[in-house]
Amino acid sequence: MATTKIVIGCTPRTGSNLLQDSLAKHPSAIDAGEIFQIPIFRRPIVQRIVDQGRDPLAECNLFKVFSSHHTADGFQRLVDSADVLIYLFRINRRAQLESWQKACESGVWIAGQKNPYCVPFPSDTEEQIDRAGRLFGNRANYHLAYEHMINNWDVHIAAILQLAGWDPCPLAKVHQKQS
Repeated sequence: MATTKIVIGCTPRTGSNLLQDSLAKHPSAIDAGEIFQIPIFRRPIVQRIVDQGRDPLAECNLFKVFSSHHTADGFQRLVDSADVLIYLFRINRRAQLESWQKACESGVWIAGQKNPYCVPFPSDTEEQIDRAGRLFGNRANYHLAYEHMINNWDVHIAAILQLAGWDPCPLAKVHQKQS
C-alpha cells in the first residue's frame, strides 16, 4: 500500500513531465505516470499491477492527471483521494499554447525524446486549460506556476515534499527545457 498520495493536476506544457519525473526519483515515490493514458503509454509498474488484477490507484502514490481525463473511470476517486493535490499551470497562456502546438506537430514533448505516435493539437485547448482551473485550482493545496517552478526549483520541491511528509532530499530537474 502506498504512502501519502501526490496528484499533479494540469494540462499539457505546464512542466508536468519535469515535476513528476523529478519527484519520481524520491525513495518514497511509487510513480504511476499519466494513469489515465492509453495502455501503450503505461509505466511498467502500473501494467504489472493491472495484469495482477490489482488497483494502481491504491498501490501507487504519484500521479499526473490532465483536465482532459475528467471523464475517465477513477478520475474523481483519484483526485478526491489525493493527500497533496498540486495544481500546475502556466501564467503565460500564449506560450503554453504555442509550446503545446509545437509538441503536437514535432512529436517532441521532452527535450531529446521524439514520440513515435502522432498526437493532434486539440481544438479545445482553451477549454481544457479553463477546466483544469475549475477541477484542480479550487481544491488544490499547492498551486504552482510553471514560471515560478523553473525559477525557484529547490524551494518548491522542498515545499511539496514537506506537504507530503516525505523525507527532505534534493531532487534535481531530470529534464532540460526545450528551446
